[in-house]
Amino acid sequence: MSLSDWRLKEFKNCKEFPKYLYYLSSKENFQSILTNGILSKNEIQNKKISYKSFAEEDVQKRRSEIQINISDGLTRCSLHELVPLYFNPKSPTLYSRQAYQNDFFFCKISPIKIISDLKKKFAFTDGNAASDNTKQFWNLKKLQILKWNIINSEFWNDFEDGKRIRNAEFLIHQKIEIKYISEFVVNSNDLKNAFEIELNKKSIKIPVKVDKFCFFN
Repeated sequence: MSLSDWRLKEFKNCKEFPKYLYYLSSKENFQSILTNGILSKNEIQNKKISYKSFAEEDVQKRRSEIQINISDGLTRCSLHELVPLYFNPKSPTLYSRQAYQNDFFFCKISPIKIISDLKKKFAFTDGNAASDNTKQFWNLKKLQILKWNIINSEFWNDFEDGKRIRNAEFLIHQKIEIKYISEFVVNSNDLKNAFEIELNKKSIKIPVKVDKFCFFN
């Protein structure tokens, strides 16, 4: 069995794994993502790309100091060398910023496409990667350990440690090219129309959808 086939087998063995992974960003970053793909924080800084962040500075400092092993089994890197994706778009991170939801969008990423690409290295966590209580993994067999009942539930407050667990992350090393983006998701028709104009200018055929499921309304 090839490594690519093994990855897909282990992924499919985890029946609770969602159909898509979600990258959350601000509308000001849309043009950059179309041009450069989705980049890790370190890649953005190295390439001197203008980028709007909604992250809290103390959290970012903490993340910059955390090291994690990735899927080649050899490389250990900073969280800031990885692109963070959510399993569930309705995360505590978004909930705390719901007043700004009309300025946010999601990139929906196909896990099958990205996991089967052997050039892509990854890791994942069982909760918020910045928390001391969070465990890190790079072997897809460990997907079974994640508490999917909390990750996939409607709410997290009814569960012990639910907020940390709901913010579990799937992390991709350095970059996600736009070919892995299946859809852009927004919370308003105005942003949908604005994005579609930019996509048409660049002849990029990725659909934009208003999907209230992904937001708190």
